Amino acid sequence: MQINGELRFRRDEIIDWLDRKIQTLDAARLNEFEQKLRQDLNQEAIFSPAKAEPISLLLKPEAIQLDSSALDKTEVLRNLVTLAEATGNVLDPERLYASIVEREYLCSTAFPGGFAICHPRRPIPTALLDYTVCLLRLKQPIQFGAEDGSLTQLFFLLSAPNDKLHLHGLARLARILRGDALKQLLTSASVEEILNALRTAENNQKTVPGTPEI
Repeated sequence: MQINGELRFRRDEIIDWLDRKIQTLDAARLNEFEQKLRQDLNQEAIFSPAKAEPISLLLKPEAIQLDSSALDKTEVLRNLVTLAEATGNVLDPERLYASIVEREYLCSTAFPGGFAICHPRRPIPTALLDYTVCLLRLKQPIQFGAEDGSLTQLFFLLSAPNDKLHLHGLARLARILRGDALKQLLTSASVEEILNALRTAENNQKTVPGTPEI
């Protein structure tokens, strides 16, 4: 909207724009974005040690399913919610499901390359007790709406307690999956191999110096 000759944007519109923008950034820019958000979270005392845990620690073995036979988007999203329930963090599975469906209607969370990072459009503390990460891999890739028309086989569910933690986690995970880790996650034979691949990818990542403007 325009007020006194100046364009003003609602916070939710900005978050939606940044959310979609992450899908277009390369690994270097994703790293910059992640570090900028990390600094903001540190300054706001939001980035506590518990929330700073890497994806490989946030992702629990019970929240991983390999070689699922899901055939379409609905089945994938339902399976992700079931995995989230296995963590013990879910208070309202139907609310969680409705929220990630709402986000998919905004635009697909599928990235080029065969992976998607599904998530609620907004943090939903009434439905989830804590930061929740899940992983679902299909036997066969499906059409999930990636911009380049490619099929998607690897699906993450990411649900954070607030918008900045959400954007930070989304950038971190997208950066990891832009690298060699994606191939390893698509071919790993066990949950242990999945977690080791993520752990190695995070340990190998180097922080880009500087604080860019977002």
